[in-house]
Amino acid sequence: MLDGSKLAFTHPEALKRLAYSPAFEGATGDINAYGFLCSNGQRGVRVWVRPDDGVGAMMGSLHTFAKGHNLGLFTTAEVPGTVDDLAAWMNLPPDWLTVKKLEVGVNLPMSDSPQPFLHSLISHGRRPFLAIQPDGKQTHPHEFTASHDGYKVKVYNKGAYARSRGNGPLPIPTPNLLRYEIAITKPRNLSRVTGLSSVTLADLAQRPVLLALASHLQEHWHQIQRKRPMDYTKLCMADAALLHTAQDQEFWRRMKATQPRSTCERNRTKALRLLKKQSFTDEYDEQFALALMVASGG
Repeated sequence: MLDGSKLAFTHPEALKRLAYSPAFEGATGDINAYGFLCSNGQRGVRVWVRPDDGVGAMMGSLHTFAKGHNLGLFTTAEVPGTVDDLAAWMNLPPDWLTVKKLEVGVNLPMSDSPQPFLHSLISHGRRPFLAIQPDGKQTHPHEFTASHDGYKVKVYNKGAYARSRGNGPLPIPTPNLLRYEIAITKPRNLSRVTGLSSVTLADLAQRPVLLALASHLQEHWHQIQRKRPMDYTKLCMADAALLHTAQDQEFWRRMKATQPRSTCERNRTKALRLLKKQSFTDEYDEQFALALMVASGG
């Protein structure tokens, strides 16, 4: 359930401990242009430390560190062992490492390509999903992101992305893999989710923290708006028209600019109320619920 991360540390003993760690075994000892020593990479993780004061950071995927790749399951039950292994690899106590950034998500194995799902995405809350333009190794966008202050909601075709990187056959049973994750980019957002003033690597091994992150993931999944067939049965023409525009962000932006505020807000509220009454459940919702239940041990 946990993937990319940035952990920071500031401790006068950090350099001494890292010098005898597996992370720096065989490292060149060269200092980069920013004054940091860099460790050897290990299963997608690297460590940087500044010799002058022991300030440093670890960046990489907790999932990849645990499994060698991040394409399958990584459950909450596996996180404590991974925390212990990562702390041992760095030779640092896990409570010295403060979490600055964290990706929380699940991989959804699908029966068919998830591209239609990606192209149905409209918004998360009031933030539109924007396609990340493909590089030379991709023919069309595989990733869509809705950006907020302090976090991003990311949805992408992980199977296609991995194949475009020339990784060969995927180490999972299905080639169709949808990734949904929240990338928490500011510590205050992480504190808000967990209820802790500061979150350390040691805290990530605690089940209440992991369950809070799983609940956060579920909450935001249900805030995703996407194109779905509407049921206009029993609606008058005016209400049907409101329902039809409920998820059209550009329409409501223009109405806000041209209509009286009270009129716009009244109709927008009613449109969202009509949308909320629509009953939507499809393969993606079912797979998300199953993946989250397995990942969180529920």
